[in-house]
Amino acid sequence: MNAKLTDFTTATATATDARTQTTTEPMFDDDMTPAEFRDACEQYAEYAVEQFDTFEPVDMDEVTVEVSQRMERAAGKAIYKPIQDDLTIRFAVGAYEKWGWSDRMKSTIRHELVHCVQYIKKGDADHGIGFEMMADKVDVTKYCDQFTDYKYILMCSECGDMVGGRHRKSKIVTDPEKTNYVSPCCRATLESREA
Repeated sequence: MNAKLTDFTTATATATDARTQTTTEPMFDDDMTPAEFRDACEQYAEYAVEQFDTFEPVDMDEVTVEVSQRMERAAGKAIYKPIQDDLTIRFAVGAYEKWGWSDRMKSTIRHELVHCVQYIKKGDADHGIGFEMMADKVDVTKYCDQFTDYKYILMCSECGDMVGGRHRKSKIVTDPEKTNYVSPCCRATLESREA
């Protein structure tokens, strides 16, 4: 693997899940190529699977790691194709370009590994209570941080507050009054504009 790797030794232990041992956590530079970034994601995922009992059913030899320069809405994504029994985790190059090799990036990788566990154990993945319980054990949040700005802003037609956004043109962007969506603040119809 070609990722620019800097090792340091760290003792890892938490009361609820991490295996108590001294291991080498892979650390990477903030100027990797997409291919090096893919290798770094794979190496860190292997490290995380080794460190946390929560990821025990995941065998990284059976998981494909990909990166995408097109992903805009999510920093990471777990994809399961049950007919082929194929499990893939994909990470956004744009997230890495914005965050570098940071705790956010590592958290995103662990987040997607939680989804891998869900797919392996029940054939489906979500952000429900089961996800939350596993996520707490591996120090990740329910949703990953946004790394791109919205292209379209959704606003309440009554008070003008921003109530959401979209990355792509959709029915709610092109004609929000003809949708069933209402603002959470005033229960009014929505308006949209370019960001």
